[in-house]
Amino acid sequence: MESDRESFTTARLNVEEYYPVAWCAYDDLLDQAVAILSPNVVKSLPPYFSHVTSPQLAQQWLDKVTAESRLFIISHTEQARIIGFLFLFQESLVEPLIQPHRVSEKSDAKQISSFAHIGYLLNESDWGKGYATEFLMGFIAWSKDQPEIAGLIGGVEKDNVASANLLERLGFIAQPTEDITSPVTFYQFSFKSDMS
Repeated sequence: MESDRESFTTARLNVEEYYPVAWCAYDDLLDQAVAILSPNVVKSLPPYFSHVTSPQLAQQWLDKVTAESRLFIISHTEQARIIGFLFLFQESLVEPLIQPHRVSEKSDAKQISSFAHIGYLLNESDWGKGYATEFLMGFIAWSKDQPEIAGLIGGVEKDNVASANLLERLGFIAQPTEDITSPVTFYQFSFKSDMS
């Protein structure tokens, strides 16, 4: 399983997919998760991100997050510490290849590329240091090489101007919405011109 782990590096960061069985890079992963999931960091996130105040609660949080999405650990390469998390959710879309004159025990299906929803958070002490720009640029480059990903979608609370500006600088485009009362704006980054 270790060899299946997805990862990429940037100038200062290592971003590696988390697998519960194989993850041993940080003995104090749960303690670091508790430190990162501070009230200011998680204030606009779903309730299960809040009140993670012990290693036991951090383990429950990790279990829930990894049941719903792919989790990537963002660590500083020189300081050997976790600075944040990146989440990737994509519905599994498989298109069967219809071949009426062929009977096979193998599944004749191909993966359909679709948009992946992303989310990320950084330790509050690491805000304003360019890390989000750095790992998102690396993640965009990595995602372009994944045939099942046609583009990325990120939701940002309307009062989170820094994240909205970051996504726009990286080429994400704000998507129109019919619900003007929604507190979230969705931004989209397309890899293929035929997807919208």
